[in-house]
Amino acid sequence: MVCDFASLKAEGDIPFPRILGVFFAIFHPQAGPTVIYQVPSDFIGSSAIKIGGEQECCVDMDSISEYIIPKQQLCDRMICVCNSGYRVLGYPIRVEGVHYERNAFIFNCCFVFDESEDVSAYIPVVKRLAKVLQSMEELKKSLSLESERPIVQDVIEQVLEDLNTFGECRIPIIDEEVTLNIKLFRQYPQPMNVKAWHVPVPLIPLTNLTDNNWDLTVQRLIPHINGVSSVKQISEAADVDPLLAEKCMEHLLYYNTIVVTDIFQFNAVYAVTPELDTLNFNPREQEECCAYIVANPTGVVLKWSMVFELYASLRHGLMLKEWMKLHLSEVRGIDPRRFITYGIIHGFVYRIHTYPYLAPEQRTTATAALADGTRHFDELCTYLSKAPGDVLAKLQACGPVQLIYS
Repeated sequence: MVCDFASLKAEGDIPFPRILGVFFAIFHPQAGPTVIYQVPSDFIGSSAIKIGGEQECCVDMDSISEYIIPKQQLCDRMICVCNSGYRVLGYPIRVEGVHYERNAFIFNCCFVFDESEDVSAYIPVVKRLAKVLQSMEELKKSLSLESERPIVQDVIEQVLEDLNTFGECRIPIIDEEVTLNIKLFRQYPQPMNVKAWHVPVPLIPLTNLTDNNWDLTVQRLIPHINGVSSVKQISEAADVDPLLAEKCMEHLLYYNTIVVTDIFQFNAVYAVTPELDTLNFNPREQEECCAYIVANPTGVVLKWSMVFELYASLRHGLMLKEWMKLHLSEVRGIDPRRFITYGIIHGFVYRIHTYPYLAPEQRTTATAALADGTRHFDELCTYLSKAPGDVLAKLQACGPVQLIYS
């Protein structure tokens, strides 16, 4: 089962935040923190420049100078500071030497963005640029000597233009001895912790992506990822250590090639969130949903109004098998597994888990010790390799079991 959901991939198409300006600042022995070069010009100043009565885009250097050219303790560290609606990202460098007037030369090359932007993709770029400039200074004093310094203006102009246009740049700087190679890479959020009872659902045909350079363990696991089997079942089928299988699934999840859901069960209880209503205003997702949940693609054409009513009828206290009996005629032609999976993946359906609880004095066996109210039946069944009914029977043999629904 492959979920080819365009809406889930769309976030990968979001462009990188645009760089509004780049400036190069140093600590001047007499003047203190000073902006030497900036692109565009007049972008950084001590106060906002006004033209025609309107405030020009400007960052107030005076108010952030202690962060741009900081104390020694903050040098060689990423600095991010917000000012006047802008976010300034820099990596101050301190180069020590007895030939400098104060035994050290401090500089910083900063990027400026809109304050609301996520600039995490630029962190390695800013650090890389700072290290290249440091190499220029150590080789030929290109930053501290005024006669050599104009090359920095050329560098920051090209960096600004190339990164905004192409997302990468390559600049030979000093006779091919120093070359600036930087490229923006998409930063993905840290994936959730995948557990043995989770079910990975591929968003794309994974077998089409693999080649001989892929991790051998991932290659062994991929043929068994079908949107039905749990991570434990996949690891057993591939003869892979379960913990290693979980890490591999997190790797695939990180790159948005799979999503994970709970184990599908007809005895499970599902309910909907207010997010369901948003689909009423999205015809594309309505069409996508109806096409995905139909049992026979060449058969019945589903109407969204009926599908919406079916989703809305999911509720607390109603098992899926009971729900299907209540809507026997409506669910004809619908694949219940895909019906639930689509809703979970898109966030408008959620599983109501059952957590068995035994009083501390009743936890007299290894199985009973697991019934402390923190583990749901999916986890217990996967860990013990038993059906929910068998697990419940074992627990009831130790005493009365309280069931917590959440």
